[in-house]
Amino acid sequence: VRMTASYLKTHNIGDVKKDFSLLKVRGHRENIINPFSTDEVNSILNTMENSDNYDIRDLAIVLLAYDTGLRWCDIKDLKFEDIDWKNGLVSIMQKKTKKPVTLPLSGKTMNAIADYILKERPKSDFREVFLTKKGLPKPLKRGFRILEKASRESGVDIIKRRKFHSLRRTYATEMSGADIPLETISQML
Repeated sequence: VRMTASYLKTHNIGDVKKDFSLLKVRGHRENIINPFSTDEVNSILNTMENSDNYDIRDLAIVLLAYDTGLRWCDIKDLKFEDIDWKNGLVSIMQKKTKKPVTLPLSGKTMNAIADYILKERPKSDFREVFLTKKGLPKPLKRGFRILEKASRESGVDIIKRRKFHSLRRTYATEMSGADIPLETISQML
């Protein structure tokens, strides 16, 4: 509030009459969870691509999260009909916001998903793309913990609370660094 009021006053936007300069935050202050850097993501992906500890599904999931900024809940529920292979797009109704979003897919991500479907995905009538590996195949339910293991193996610092969702922050940070307008980033997220 204090920073916003200061900005509005400095740029003569609106009619801010209150002085928020003495406003203090009560309680403990939460630190911002840093996103992964591009180098860290590349190191993680390189580890996953060159190690027998990860399968094609796990690599495809991490690439999809990094490439699109999708939430875990949307990735685990991704269905075949959500992917437009011809135009390189993924279109979903976001589970959290109930808003539709269509995002571009890189060739690398599309290839990883296709490799998983063609080479590793168990035969099943489920429409979800990503299925469990153990037991009878079924849609994924639980959280995705492979990223922490790959981070550790690739020498990427394990930072408290920086987990799978941080790939979404990385996606937004990289778009911001590419001077994409904030409104566009907001719509894509």
